[in-house]
Amino acid sequence: MNRLQLKKYNRLKWILILIFGVIFSSAHAQSDTTQCNELPLARPDVKATCTTNLMDYFQKNIPANLEKGEYQVIYKLSIDCHGTVTSVKFQNGSVTEENQNEFAKNLQSHNWKPALDKGKNVTSIVFIQLSFTNGQCEVMVY
Repeated sequence: MNRLQLKKYNRLKWILILIFGVIFSSAHAQSDTTQCNELPLARPDVKATCTTNLMDYFQKNIPANLEKGEYQVIYKLSIDCHGTVTSVKFQNGSVTEENQNEFAKNLQSHNWKPALDKGKNVTSIVFIQLSFTNGQCEVMVY
């Protein structure tokens, strides 16, 4: 091969690599369902459910300062169409800011089965109320 033929060969090789790269990435992008692209629904047909037993989890992890007395806290969670918690917002409660942040971090770490609306996984809003009475925990999801 002379120098001119070698340059043409290398140019053709790079063009083919780019073409295959574009084809592969566009095919991958079309099959990629990582984005839900929707606003959260407040009332889907079937609510999102946590894959972890939250009552057991929080009962085993009650902060020491909440073992005596009565405390309550409410959070608003956004659960995407893949079951991932995308936001946790404190709504109301009678616990310290440190406890608020700890609970929010714990709620963020759990996976959920996404809500369903018209047979399709959707992003939804869930409210969680944590109540602590003398070392006992109760969890309500609504």
